[in-house]
Amino acid sequence: MLSIYKYVILRENPFTLSMPAEARFLDLQMQRGDAVMWFLVRLSNPVVEQNFKVVETGQIFPESAAYIGTYQKDGYVWHVFKGR
Repeated sequence: MLSIYKYVILRENPFTLSMPAEARFLDLQMQRGDAVMWFLVRLSNPVVEQNFKVVETGQIFPESAAYIGTYQKDGYVWHVFKGR
């Protein structure tokens, strides 16, 4: 079975989320003051830890990290990457 799960982008950085393996990123938006990501997940897949990093425009980030999306909050622009 498939489902769509929502995950809040955590304030600590980098941060780790537990989600079903092979979760597919769908979208990143602000919702009620929080930056959130939605993933399409297969509920039968085992739960794994996934690492994320949020960087401000102009900051350095790991070259091996995969770009997820961008959001704006409190006048800043933040970019989310999967991996460390």
